[in-house]
Amino acid sequence: MPESAGRRGAFAGCPAPLAPYTVHHLVHSDAATTDPASLATRSLAELEGVEIPPGAYGMGSLAWLSRAMVSPIGQLGPAELRLLLGHGRGLRWVLPMALERLEREPFVAGDRGPGDLLTAALTVDPAEWAREPAWADRLARVVHAAREQVHRLPEPTRSRLADDLEAAREQFGF
Repeated sequence: MPESAGRRGAFAGCPAPLAPYTVHHLVHSDAATTDPASLATRSLAELEGVEIPPGAYGMGSLAWLSRAMVSPIGQLGPAELRLLLGHGRGLRWVLPMALERLEREPFVAGDRGPGDLLTAALTVDPAEWAREPAWADRLARVVHAAREQVHRLPEPTRSRLADDLEAAREQFGF
């Protein structure tokens, strides 16, 4: 089955992003990778054990992805979280951060406008959400809140996000 087969809504038909970095070693779970205070100063590249040389990939979205990967996690904004979710990078650390932002504001805007972080979260493989049931429960609450508020958004954003939320309801069952 193609990697894009499970994608719905705004990213339906898009292939899953490729991993452009070389993994040198796997980081094992320890206090340093689970303690929120420690995580805030570490980068995803460090946590995932990848080496990203300065200036990797020049310009464009891969350069932006490289910058997000080497930035301290505590400094990542909605745009970087959207990008990392879209590329499937650091989900173990990025999903909880994205959920925290979405719980405060379901339609938080990154670089592509209102709801782009939510849309990116909804395109994450359901298997990732199933690995941590508490995250799936939190996402369900975010989707419920967003469905109650989507009518407040201007068109065409309202229609696009309503479609994404309906696709999430069908795909995830919430």
